[in-house]
Amino acid sequence: MKITDIKAEKVRIELTAPFRVAFAEINYSENLLLKIRTDEGIDGYGEAAPMPFVTGETIDSVISVINLLRPGLIGMNPMDIEKIHERMDSCIYGNSSAKCAVDLSMYDLMGKFMGQPVYKLLGGYSN
Repeated sequence: MKITDIKAEKVRIELTAPFRVAFAEINYSENLLLKIRTDEGIDGYGEAAPMPFVTGETIDSVISVINLLRPGLIGMNPMDIEKIHERMDSCIYGNSSAKCAVDLSMYDLMGKFMGQPVYKLLGGYSN
């Protein structure tokens, strides 16, 4: 199985109640949805929820990092998660939200390919 395409989409999610921190009130979350497609027609989905005051990332910086990582990930086997992490880390330092979206997508792909929920892949025994 090989990665053939990576698409990122910015979404704005309105919160049902405000989220308060010391210096602000947050009423929405701007997230990135990531879709990674394989040559076997399986799609894996991941999400990044950057918060500049927590991760140092913005939604636009996450999109830029995904665009930077895309050429190096195309053609890789999504089952090789450790190798994918090594590739991402060799391309750019930090950027945990962007890398998390890729990681979540890989586990989603793996679970779909193996016909297992992700919690089972990670060793869980109950839903």
